[in-house]
Amino acid sequence: MPLYFDNARPGPAAIGAPAWVAPGTAIPVHLSAPSDVPPISGIHGYAISIDNAAAGSPCAAADRCAAAEVDLPGGIADDSASLPAPPAGVSYIHASAVSGSGMRSTTATQAIGVDGTPPQVHLEGAPSGWSNGPVRLTALATDPLSGLTAAGRAAR
Repeated sequence: MPLYFDNARPGPAAIGAPAWVAPGTAIPVHLSAPSDVPPISGIHGYAISIDNAAAGSPCAAADRCAAAEVDLPGGIADDSASLPAPPAGVSYIHASAVSGSGMRSTTATQAIGVDGTPPQVHLEGAPSGWSNGPVRLTALATDPLSGLTAAGRAAR
């Protein structure tokens, strides 16, 4: 009976997902296959998770994934998923490529923001009453959750 052994870890996968989404939106995720030569056992699939920990991981063990932790078990080309909508704020997508022997790559992580609060906008320079000539106004918008800050030049 042949005995197969492979303890090589695959190279990391890359995550492709939007940087910001609206609340209640499922997150479309596309993974890019590791660029390294795959382990002798090949790529079994990918493990993916989403949480609020920047240093999270899709698998419990540091070097391998259990079969139940492999979310996309269809091989190297089974590389797309839709994750459930995270809560408002910043969450983190974590992904690892998993070899046929269960060894996992280092974890790739991407931040994703969920913001349903509209920006706060106000005008500076507006006169308190009527004007009979040109008025110079500056529109300022802030949105602390998405990182929007005032920038640019004044409008005429």
